[in-house]
Amino acid sequence: MDSIAVEAALRRMGLQVTAAEAIAVGNDLKRIAAGMQSIVRTWADASVVASFEDVLARFGRRRSDGTQTPQPAIPFPFSPERVSSVQRSTNAFIEIFDTAAALQTPHAPADDGNLRGLPFAYKDVFVAPGRLPTCGVGTGYRWQGPESTVLARLRTSGAIAVGATNLDPHSYMAIGLNRDFGRVINPDGPAFSVGGSSSGSAVAVAVGVVPFALGSDTGGSVRIPASLCGIYGLKPSHGLIVDPGLAPLSPSQDTAGLLAADIACLERVFHVLAGRKACGGETIPTIGVDLGDLCEDVDPDIGACFDSALDRAAGLGCQVLGIDFPDVASLNLLASVVTSYEAACINAAGLFMRPEHYPAGVRRRLLTALLVGRAPYDQAIALRPVLARHVLEAVFGRVDIVLCPTLRKRAVRVDGLSEDDDNIAGAISLEHLRLTRPINYLGLPALSVPIGRDQNGIPVGVQLIGRPNGEEELFALAKHLNRH
Repeated sequence: MDSIAVEAALRRMGLQVTAAEAIAVGNDLKRIAAGMQSIVRTWADASVVASFEDVLARFGRRRSDGTQTPQPAIPFPFSPERVSSVQRSTNAFIEIFDTAAALQTPHAPADDGNLRGLPFAYKDVFVAPGRLPTCGVGTGYRWQGPESTVLARLRTSGAIAVGATNLDPHSYMAIGLNRDFGRVINPDGPAFSVGGSSSGSAVAVAVGVVPFALGSDTGGSVRIPASLCGIYGLKPSHGLIVDPGLAPLSPSQDTAGLLAADIACLERVFHVLAGRKACGGETIPTIGVDLGDLCEDVDPDIGACFDSALDRAAGLGCQVLGIDFPDVASLNLLASVVTSYEAACINAAGLFMRPEHYPAGVRRRLLTALLVGRAPYDQAIALRPVLARHVLEAVFGRVDIVLCPTLRKRAVRVDGLSEDDDNIAGAISLEHLRLTRPINYLGLPALSVPIGRDQNGIPVGVQLIGRPNGEEELFALAKHLNRH
């Protein structure tokens, strides 16, 4: 579809577009059409009789039916003054709650008591009692939905929310830019990207004002800022933590995620939210490394950090094997088609009726999304169990965990960059998503683990990818990788 056809199609929908927007959308659609045609040809002879969920269940770890054992409280020195100071320097929060009295009150054990009295922050995409989320949009936008089940579980366990954190608007970028609430600042380098879209949650944990925070992850939105802030970031297995009170971007790929400075804290919060513990993690894992797409064109300083992670794994006695992971560009395109179509379904009416709720970068993506069409989406959905089964048989039939960098490029400078600088901001987001978004499409769990720093002093993470319900194995390896 050329730019004239794009402009005409969008005008028929009631949308006025600039010539530049029409050209960009036309180029996007040509790229998507050519890419999908190639992918469909490549996998034309593959067949899977099971659904995507059935494939994950067949090859995933079994989860136990046991209840969680009560744990002693985690001590954490919370300071409201510290939160205010951090807000002034990092812009991590959209709203700070008045919870000082609650945090100073002795807490009796709750239903399980695992998190009693522990402060936390959450990305402003969750519905709390009496509060609807802004989703990072400051023009009066509030997402209407049911109360978050994840927040309810944390309250039941005794945790106390101290604030709602800043993010890329509508969770549709991965940099930390925000037109209405301001850019989230990387505490290790104010000029550099903090990643996103769960930017504020990562910063709140990294600077030590809360021990853990909630994010959401559709294509890497927890793991990317976790890597750039030097903390742990978990995207759970597909379908494991379902929350109707989480504002959606792409429902078939969205999940609540966790960020923490300490892996033991992250593990405990995960068990509260997941409800049951999976089997596994007791033995030394076999590690898979794809020296093709997953480790291709990596910056030298990022590569050095990744090599150190492999050395540590080998030092634990892990066998490291070469693997052949599917084409990352194809997986990214499939994930992008799914996200685009679902995001368009969710946001089309709002884009027409309240365009002020959609900053330029989000609007630009939604214009493409509106014209992606049902046929490519159906193809991408149909190929999902095919590719998941291929990865689970060909890759996880040989190894327990796949390792790759969370980001293949070092952090970029974003000082002076506006979200309206769509070509630059869009390119940075796509680069950030390159190694994380395929994992959402495949439905696998993934954990970003801090492993070093780049040449500018910005933290670097390594991504641990497991089989469905394989979080326990990821936690076990993460503990060893950072044990000195």
